[in-house]
Amino acid sequence: MEEELKQKLIEYVEATGDFVTEQAPLVAQEMLYFGKMQGALYIIATLMVIVLTATASAFFFRMYKDNEHEEGWVGIGIISAVISTTCFFAFVAEFLNNIQPWIAPRLYLLKEIGDIL
Repeated sequence: MEEELKQKLIEYVEATGDFVTEQAPLVAQEMLYFGKMQGALYIIATLMVIVLTATASAFFFRMYKDNEHEEGWVGIGIISAVISTTCFFAFVAEFLNNIQPWIAPRLYLLKEIGDIL
């Protein structure tokens, strides 16, 4: 009974190794594709927030410019500056993360595999 269990375990490990070897190129391609798409979506989302923040700032500036509510403009300006600055740094970080799968795909794969292990 114990020998049969050991034999089945050995067969399972060998079959798993063969499966991993056969599927490794496909997994690597999928990891690269996912990394590229994830980075692109982050960059697009960050750029959208920057554009929306700039648009909102311009809108509020025009709205408060003619009125006598200067304190409202100052508050909106500070909030817009903080959001825009944060999004700019997020954009730079995501841009650097996004170009790695394009420029150095093997390095990106090694980093991702290291993160998994």
